[in-house]
Amino acid sequence: MPVTSTMHPAVGAAFLRRDRAGRAVAADAERLALACREMASRFRRGGKLIVFGNGGCGTDAAHVTAEFMHPVIVGRRTLPALALSNDCATVTGVSGREGLAEAFAHQVRRWADPADMALGISRDGRCENVLRGLETA
Repeated sequence: MPVTSTMHPAVGAAFLRRDRAGRAVAADAERLALACREMASRFRRGGKLIVFGNGGCGTDAAHVTAEFMHPVIVGRRTLPALALSNDCATVTGVSGREGLAEAFAHQVRRWADPADMALGISRDGRCENVLRGLETA
């Protein structure tokens, strides 16, 4: 199937988005390696990963936890992880009572232990409830 002239700009833009993301990860490689080592240490001490985000980022949170709880790599051990975004009743109940900004912070206060880790996922890094959840953690 030939690539039409209208597809060239879209394909080029898609590659640029991935290239920028890849370069950003490479630039933070040392920090990421330190975070991975700290995560491994916390898992060894019995900690769990608590992940949350809004909308599509909530779906990403669920995907991350599935990768830890049900690894696709045969033989890899499972690691405890929880997606706070998955509990619609709690998210909407807390939001209705305390406001959306507290949806994840409330759950972090109830679920998290000192050895646990929190991962907030946000498209732009400015989601108030994700930031409050991370602050609480």
